[in-house]
Amino acid sequence: MISVRPAHHTDFDAVAGMMSGFMALHHRFEPDQFRPALLGFTEAIFQTWLAQKDELHIVGVADESVVGYTAAGRWPGQSSDFGYPRRGVFIYNLVVAPEARRKGVGPRAVRGHRGVGRRFQR
Repeated sequence: MISVRPAHHTDFDAVAGMMSGFMALHHRFEPDQFRPALLGFTEAIFQTWLAQKDELHIVGVADESVVGYTAAGRWPGQSSDFGYPRRGVFIYNLVVAPEARRKGVGPRAVRGHRGVGRRFQR
């Protein structure tokens, strides 16, 4: 059974491992776009991410282990000549541990962000 909850600073090791795996995988195919590892990602930086008031970080948990991570932020609703003002949420990180892929972790984490979008629109 997969559950989701807000990320906590104690999730750092699991999240860092998934993020590093993501970077290494994509570096193989796009070495100019992705570094082989996530440089400078420390527990202190992760804590600053978690403290951002306009962001939500969610982890997917299976058998008491963190197997997924997603981060979303408030879309500021900026307008330009090419777009209309909009408010909502954009998801900018979504990683799932290899052993947990194809088990619904990603969709559950994305659904966890829905309430945040509603809250930001107020």
